[in-house]
Amino acid sequence: MFDFISNLFSRKNRQLPVRTLETIKPACKVCFIDDKNFNRVIDILKRDGWTNVSRIKDVEALEQQEIRDSHVLFVDIQGVGKKMGFADEGLGLIVALREKYKYKKIIVYSAEEPQKIKAFHKGMNDADYRLAKDTDPYEFERLLEIYAMECFSVEQCVERLYKIICKELGYAVDREKLTIALANVYNTKNFENKNLSKLFQISNVSLILDIIKIFCSIP
Repeated sequence: MFDFISNLFSRKNRQLPVRTLETIKPACKVCFIDDKNFNRVIDILKRDGWTNVSRIKDVEALEQQEIRDSHVLFVDIQGVGKKMGFADEGLGLIVALREKYKYKKIIVYSAEEPQKIKAFHKGMNDADYRLAKDTDPYEFERLLEIYAMECFSVEQCVERLYKIICKELGYAVDREKLTIALANVYNTKNFENKNLSKLFQISNVSLILDIIKIFCSIP
């Protein structure tokens, strides 16, 4: 399995970026979707090096640039989702975002008391995590650090691919060969199904495509 890959690439094409949290911070794009000013948290994140943080009041289309380009989304569940007509506002928006962007990180937050939130709404389950809106900014940043590393760390990206591909194939694959395949895609930016299927030896490329695209979206 994957034996043929070892001889396909030169040393140059095997190179992957060495990424630390400090190099990831300015490259990771974060968007808060909140109809209210949330500068308390956003200003602290920017001060700590997350320079690509923005806020939009609502979403007009799932493919609008701020959504499409972001790697991590923080979504308030009150006052957003209205422009797209979601009856459950932010919760309905989260369901749509998750269906559209399977591997973007989505964090839901709310100023509502927990007992007033629809805890069993699909939107709550579709989010990667939930926070109270008055949570200390430290908690927002801690989650952002965890999810940014999961998206952009070589080791964590390979581990995610490993788990998905092993589950799909029903047997273990070689992590080193996965790393070589990932390096090829990173260097060539060839995301065609045929290419990915050959490199990763998996027929259902859609299972890994978004993970690979997100990883390759920063230098």
